[in-house]
Amino acid sequence: MKIAFITAGAGKSYCGSCLHDILLIQSLIDSGHNVKVIDMYTPLSVDFDAPPLPVKKIHYSGINTYLRQKFAFFRRRPLALSKLFESPSVVNFALGFGMDVSPVQLGEMTLSVLKGKDGNQALDLAGVMEELKKSAPYDVCVLSNSMLSALAPEIKRELKAPVICQLMGEEAFISLLGEPYRTGSIEALRKNVLAVDAFISHSGEYSKIMSDFLGRKAEDIIAVNPSVNSALYEGIKRRKTPFTVGFLSKLNKAKGFDELLSAFIILVKEHKADAKLLAGGEILDGESKAYFEAVRRKAKAAGIEDRFKYLGRLEFAAKKEFFAGCSVFSVPSLFPESKGIAALEALAAGIPVALPGHGAYSDIVKNTGGGLLYKPGDIRGLSAILKKFNDEPALADSLGEAGRESVKSRYSVKKMTEMNIEVYRKVQI
Repeated sequence: MKIAFITAGAGKSYCGSCLHDILLIQSLIDSGHNVKVIDMYTPLSVDFDAPPLPVKKIHYSGINTYLRQKFAFFRRRPLALSKLFESPSVVNFALGFGMDVSPVQLGEMTLSVLKGKDGNQALDLAGVMEELKKSAPYDVCVLSNSMLSALAPEIKRELKAPVICQLMGEEAFISLLGEPYRTGSIEALRKNVLAVDAFISHSGEYSKIMSDFLGRKAEDIIAVNPSVNSALYEGIKRRKTPFTVGFLSKLNKAKGFDELLSAFIILVKEHKADAKLLAGGEILDGESKAYFEAVRRKAKAAGIEDRFKYLGRLEFAAKKEFFAGCSVFSVPSLFPESKGIAALEALAAGIPVALPGHGAYSDIVKNTGGGLLYKPGDIRGLSAILKKFNDEPALADSLGEAGRESVKSRYSVKKMTEMNIEVYRKVQI
């Protein structure tokens, strides 16, 4: 098949969406498909060695998108400076200075991008279409997420190609936008996706959420398992003592680390467990820094600061060491996860999971048998699971190994690729 794959990076942050897209694109290429890659915003970033994707410039680069939003001069015609800011090396250099990625700060620009030709980034939209036309026609065009949906009407009109849109947690981002940008973005999104032929989510539970959010029929959204490369986690053994609870994600309120800390405090204070708490992940903006400082103060006030260690951002070698140091893994996300990649990585390493029973987490635990679920927001329910794993190490071993084997079979790269191709073939004109 000839496939146009339009994907979006997340700055210097390692994200599950980047990992998913790189694994899928490379697998499609290795399987003999002709894949045209359009990289948007920033280069894709993962924490393991991966073959470089065939990308020479970054469309809608974070620099250009910002400049067009703030200054009318940059919206009028293509400039030599704008072309410079599409260079992957220049974008990566700029990312080294850091940026505030809080949705609160990005509402106006988000809405503008979703407006497509009527937004301030119309030149960027035209640039993507020009690039796509160079290799047209396509059997299918894939949008990495619905935040790229302004492209869908243009692809249908100019390229006459079917459009697939992956769903990657966009509703959680949009829900945090201030008004009028939240309502405006939802309206623009729903208008754009009328041009989408089918959607791919990574969880049956999450499909139901997005059906309501997008205003589309449930049958338009097809659940396809995501993947991790299980071979990268072979040989890791679950830590037995001291009993160690692991968390790996962005450190912000939405990921619920404060709930995990509260459950850990109950485990240590009320149940007298000799336990440790490890946290790895990035702190990306000022609001998250304030949140994490509050978490540190809470740990100190509870007298457990010596049991808690923050590891910061982890490269892949350090991440393997992190999993080898875990007895159980938990990310108590306050919102339904769309993919749950970190939980799949933990299971691939043989670490049982304790997760809230919503979104992709529900499907992962049901499909793998690799952990236990609790009612979202129930801190004592989470603490009870941690205590159970601490008290019953044989159970924890059994669930961890069941998860490892299930991830190899049900969440393999091969399986993910086959399921995606099946969807692509269904929408071919």
